[in-house]
Amino acid sequence: MRFRERLEARQIPTVNGVAPLVMTFHDPNGFTAEHLTEYLALLPKVAHEAGLQVAKHPFYTQRATLWRAARKRVGTTFGPG
Repeated sequence: MRFRERLEARQIPTVNGVAPLVMTFHDPNGFTAEHLTEYLALLPKVAHEAGLQVAKHPFYTQRATLWRAARKRVGTTFGPG
């Protein structure tokens, strides 16, 4: 099931009404590394086109919110309280 479908089915945990989403790139390809800025710039555009709402400010600007989002996303209580 795609992320959007899981989000609509309320299968994705949220923090303050926001579904934390972490993108990772595991491609050691030199071309990918050289174009990473372009790829990252495409993420909000594609999310908007898919009908997903993108937060104006990233949740990770405040440490406590970052930890709360991370714990919620992985379903554990790791990290600082």
